[in-house]
Amino acid sequence: MRRLFITILSVLSLLLCIAVATMWVRSYYRCDMLDLHTKGGDRYGCLSVCGSIVLEQQLNEVFEGTASPPGWVLMSRSYWLESFRTAKWGAPAYEWRLFGYGVVVNRGVITPGVQGVTSARPGAWRNLVVILPHWVLLVPLALPPLLSLCRWKRVRSRRKLGLCPVCGYDLRASKDRCPECGTPILPHPVAGSGRS
Repeated sequence: MRRLFITILSVLSLLLCIAVATMWVRSYYRCDMLDLHTKGGDRYGCLSVCGSIVLEQQLNEVFEGTASPPGWVLMSRSYWLESFRTAKWGAPAYEWRLFGYGVVVNRGVITPGVQGVTSARPGAWRNLVVILPHWVLLVPLALPPLLSLCRWKRVRSRRKLGLCPVCGYDLRASKDRCPECGTPILPHPVAGSGRS
């Protein structure tokens, strides 16, 4: 059961790793956006653009025109390729960046009808933006498949050398079980039979 769980985790992790790598390449010619607009007027978003992943939380969403209806919005644009690594926010309340990646927090209050924009609720708004490179997601997603591959190669080489695949004990003098850990000994394929 444990081995099945590890295999499923490795396969899912590998598929997510491939998806993130595809998004990374695609981000240089398309801007992919996924937003969730809540009934309370907040917005949570994720963008993949110009080699960066941008995570955004906007409490009391600020907008021009009419508010977006609650629910998920998925968009892909080829004409809006703005690099958030070099983007400047007007007087952010807090900004921490390293090589363009980092965290930006904006705050403010919208006066109705004065600035040409409105907010979902009366009062203050806050915008939290986290800018990450794609490889920050790729590295942890690649670890489970790499560890599974290393384990598979280790077990395979131990079996070829006549060692226990679990503990590495020399099994050449043993018959049915490993005397060290009790693992059943699988019969070796006869040379010349099966695949070569």
